[in-house]
Amino acid sequence: MKKALVFIDMDAVVRNFVHSGAFQALERRYDVTYVFHSDTTSEKKGVYTDPATLGLAQMETVEVPRKRMGMWWWLVTINALRLQRGKRNYEPRRNYVVNAIGEKRTRILDILALPFVFPFFRFAYTRYMGTHQPLDEFIARHQPDVIVHPSVLGGYFMNDLLQICQRRKIPFIALMNSWDNPSAKAMSSGYPDRLVVWGEHSKNLATEYMGIAGDRVRAIGAAQFQVYRRPTDTSERALRDEFGVPDGKRIVLYAGNGSGNYETVYLKMMDDMIESGEAPDVHVVYRPHPWRRGLGIEEQDFFAVPWKHISMDPSMADFYRQRIVDGKSSMYLADYNVMNRLLRLASAVVSPLSTVLLESVLNGKPAMMFYPLSNQSNDHNLGLVHFNDFIAKTSILKCDAQDDFPARFGELIAQIGDPCVADRLRDESRYFVADTGKEYGESLVDVIDDTVAEQAA
Repeated sequence: MKKALVFIDMDAVVRNFVHSGAFQALERRYDVTYVFHSDTTSEKKGVYTDPATLGLAQMETVEVPRKRMGMWWWLVTINALRLQRGKRNYEPRRNYVVNAIGEKRTRILDILALPFVFPFFRFAYTRYMGTHQPLDEFIARHQPDVIVHPSVLGGYFMNDLLQICQRRKIPFIALMNSWDNPSAKAMSSGYPDRLVVWGEHSKNLATEYMGIAGDRVRAIGAAQFQVYRRPTDTSERALRDEFGVPDGKRIVLYAGNGSGNYETVYLKMMDDMIESGEAPDVHVVYRPHPWRRGLGIEEQDFFAVPWKHISMDPSMADFYRQRIVDGKSSMYLADYNVMNRLLRLASAVVSPLSTVLLESVLNGKPAMMFYPLSNQSNDHNLGLVHFNDFIAKTSILKCDAQDDFPARFGELIAQIGDPCVADRLRDESRYFVADTGKEYGESLVDVIDDTVAEQAA
């Protein structure tokens, strides 16, 4: 059997790829060793999950100091500014940088990103960074036939692996983890032999914003969304019991975003509409965002409000209490199997800027993006190209004025149960998440086999 090394440096990757079974087909065809990041120089980690609990046959760790990742960040950020200048995603991405390091330092990065400056700076900086010897020696010892890296297209391993694989002529396959990766990141020490993305949309973003050649990009769907393509035999009765919702009511999922701003205000609007009969026979399930912060602007503690037709997803209740009451700030890795069951039960979805909108479209569920303009002043997500393209190229409803909410929410309720709406949404979803007719893992093995064969030819 050929040997594959799979490098993992984030908890989100564990959830999206390992827990989803995305590498099971690879394990049947290749001798797979999973390689996790370790760092004795910092208490902060990429992976807090104990790898020993994952049931992996073979795994090892490689030390990469957090400082080294931070040093790569500067080159990656400068390159991203260079690649995105003059394009529609530039201003929101630059705003993120300003938010992180301030306007003065961002102006210095602007200068280093200039066309006549960047090539010299990149050459000098990569020479300065050199090769991370522990990682290079680890790869030399294992002599893999291929290296696979599921990633946010940044992190502890990416730029060092790009250098080492190119020098050692090892096929390197990078897997997109998150919706915004192709329009937010830049690979600054080379390109992978294959970049595996979700769909035609993310392929176009990768070529436009990362500068990678289209023939290196493969769209095979999203590992974490495979759960939505698998049948479930859970009865509606069991689902209603699991989520604690009343019989005979149409379920609307309100999926929150990271800031939490105004969320109880919006939920109260829905509660009042249901109580008044404007939205009859409806119950709303609130699902807080798993990365959310504490209480946002004009937001109350959910459990302090006497709701009549609103309840919280029980699987998120402990997390919400810990975040709001105890102030804990670690990311919560929500279970996609729970989300699958909730979306099977839900008849429609309302959300601000959240990946759940894409998940609702995949499931053929009517959806509405509700994000009032009056509350958007400091949100850098708004101009991001992956959100704007999704809104423009799907039939989801959009509401950006609070006064318009009752009418738009009524439109959403009217779409419930319409098979034409469901079919149209599923068709539109394929531009964003490809359907190859196979499980993600099987399609991934096809890409890996082709890449290894191409390198050997």
